[in-house]
Amino acid sequence: MLPSGWLAFAPAGLPILPILAARTASRTRSFDLERALATCCLFVSRLVLLRIAAQPIPQPSDNIGKCRGVEAPNPPTHAFIPLLINGDFRLMSTLRPDVTLEFLLARQRGCLPDLIGFRPVALEQGVLRAELDIRSELLAPNGFLHAATVVCLADTACGYGCLAHLPPNAKNFTTIELKSNFLGTAREGRLSVVATGVHLGRSTQIWDATVTGPDGKTTALFRCTQMVLY
Repeated sequence: MLPSGWLAFAPAGLPILPILAARTASRTRSFDLERALATCCLFVSRLVLLRIAAQPIPQPSDNIGKCRGVEAPNPPTHAFIPLLINGDFRLMSTLRPDVTLEFLLARQRGCLPDLIGFRPVALEQGVLRAELDIRSELLAPNGFLHAATVVCLADTACGYGCLAHLPPNAKNFTTIELKSNFLGTAREGRLSVVATGVHLGRSTQIWDATVTGPDGKTTALFRCTQMVLY
């Protein structure tokens, strides 16, 4: 007689297992019930393996790499335009008409860009130009232009450029990485900067800036990455 409750541990859909166990136990009296059950389980497991091995191998299809049942959304056609940059076409965010030079100047009142005398002078698609007059308060104690002054000039230009090219529904941005290489310095005169958008995406933007000294030579090369906030 089979022990009660053992069927709870048997594989589902195998009602033949108790019949095989009973027949094996009756024909092989030298075997006890446990060995009979073990023999039947081994037999069933072999049948399962044979059935798995007989399954056809799925063949590659044209849908590899695609999400089944889900159609890819159409890329947005508003506020993004293809631009030719370094020989490659890239989908870039367009200039927002509500961001003007007057808006940027009014926005910076009482903040660090206003304190150092940052002046945006031109704004167009993917480019912002600005300038800064050197004065003694912006120099380092050694008498040369402080590196933080150059970084503030370049970073502000890139930040204003990012603000002017935010995608639709974006609220603001924040800088998450920046790097600067200093190639020269100055004691007086006017610094100029040209900030150029390299990547104007939906989630991040990358801007490059070139700072030029009073002598027309490159003072610093700058790059930063901004995260777009929604």
